[in-house]
Amino acid sequence: ILKSFSLGNYKNHINIWAVKNKIFIIKTTCGKYILKIYESSNKKYLSFVIGIMDKVRKQNVKIAKIYKTKSGELIFKYANKYLIIQEYIEGNKRPLVDIQYAKEIAQNISKVDKSLLKIKINNNFFPGVPGHQFKKSVYKSRNIILDFNWKTAEKEVLLGLNKSLNKSSLRKSI
Repeated sequence: ILKSFSLGNYKNHINIWAVKNKIFIIKTTCGKYILKIYESSNKKYLSFVIGIMDKVRKQNVKIAKIYKTKSGELIFKYANKYLIIQEYIEGNKRPLVDIQYAKEIAQNISKVDKSLLKIKINNNFFPGVPGHQFKKSVYKSRNIILDFNWKTAEKEVLLGLNKSLNKSSLRKSI
């Protein structure tokens, strides 16, 4: 597969659990990448999804880049399955209760939601949904972020952890 791309030579890979498709983190001599093998999607549908991703990216939403093959294709066929290779975006491990991180995630979801709503789609893949599969939510994402009581939520999480903790198994410190 990698011989069809200009992404370096194979070093190793890690299989990431996925429900419908196969997803791998591939490490090469040039870096890390995400390999997605689509078990049942056809090329027309993948082109549709990639088109949506491109439109969202043009609205300044951070989405992983899809790498082209040496022949300039975004979608590659291998062993009768379609696949794409995307950039690997290194994540940060955060504590379970990190209010600022939760706000960042909510703001990013809101940004993606708003950009998806702007896209006009000729709907061939979602029958019964007239022209647009992204329906406006009753909730306003920004208001949820601003009005949400983060301190109370943090307190509830900590109280829940405290209740589930088996205190008799804890060691005492000096």
